[in-house]
Amino acid sequence: MEKKTIAKSIRMKPSIYEFINSHSGDGFNEKFETVVRRYSLDSKKLVEENRYLMLENGKLNEMIYEKRKLLDQLSNLENDLRTVFFQTKIDGIIETVKSVNDIT
Repeated sequence: MEKKTIAKSIRMKPSIYEFINSHSGDGFNEKFETVVRRYSLDSKKLVEENRYLMLENGKLNEMIYEKRKLLDQLSNLENDLRTVFFQTKIDGIIETVKSVNDIT
């Protein structure tokens, strides 16, 4: 076990003192060390997790981009089909009118 050779006096807010004092340990110094160790380990994990999540976020953004491109293509296709359908109806009406005019 590492020998404790550094002696420091610190000032802190009561809320910080209560937070540190709520952790396990025999005295304030031990509790303070527990907090620092725990959160330094958590900090490393959080950095790794953040890096992973940023990579995942990039992948998801790429997927969203690709899906939006597909949606745009489908919307354009739908508009083209509506135009063709509408034009076909108009052509049919024109042919019907011509047929009626030819009969009369």
